[in-house]
Amino acid sequence: MTEPVRLRREIGFRPGEAAGLVALAYLTAETGDPSAALRYLDEAQSVAEGCGAEAVLKSVEEARTHVRS
Repeated sequence: MTEPVRLRREIGFRPGEAAGLVALAYLTAETGDPSAALRYLDEAQSVAEGCGAEAVLKSVEEARTHVRS
């Protein structure tokens, strides 16, 4: 999952990068590391805010609820 994020960063596709970080957060939470998942979500939120990716911001908030429960 890190490779797609890296590639999206490389080509400057910021909304895709943020979405990939959300996916990494879900995966990380499922493997039992909620603190790392929240760090991915913080990064995803920052990237999404920076490029105006409103749909991804909604995904970040939804993922935060999932990770905290």
